[in-house]
Amino acid sequence: KKNTIIYRNIWITKKPVISNIQDSILKDKIENNIENYILSFENLVINSNAFFTEKYNTTNLANELNIPKSHILYLFKYHSKIKFSEFKKIIRIQKTIRLIEEGYLKKNTMESLASYRMGD
Repeated sequence: KKNTIIYRNIWITKKPVISNIQDSILKDKIENNIENYILSFENLVINSNAFFTEKYNTTNLANELNIPKSHILYLFKYHSKIKFSEFKKIIRIQKTIRLIEEGYLKKNTMESLASYRMGD
């Protein structure tokens, strides 16, 4: 479903308690958009090969989603059970498993799978 959060076990959608003044100000600005940010983020993850770029980071993500990096950092700080780097690893593992299931290793070596970059 297009408007359903897929990685529900990773995201925290309830409003967080924040003691940091800067984060509190940011919360007031973006809290109503959290679910939309999560959906946009997941849509990018599912329909893009970005996470197979070696140095993909929160700046790249913010640029691709056209939202401020501070919003991405806030999202992972207060609305995610894991860090961005861990999420990136999970996505890479899931896509690698899918490649194996689709028969990638029937025509390619394990070494090529290990160095695989989507789009190469």
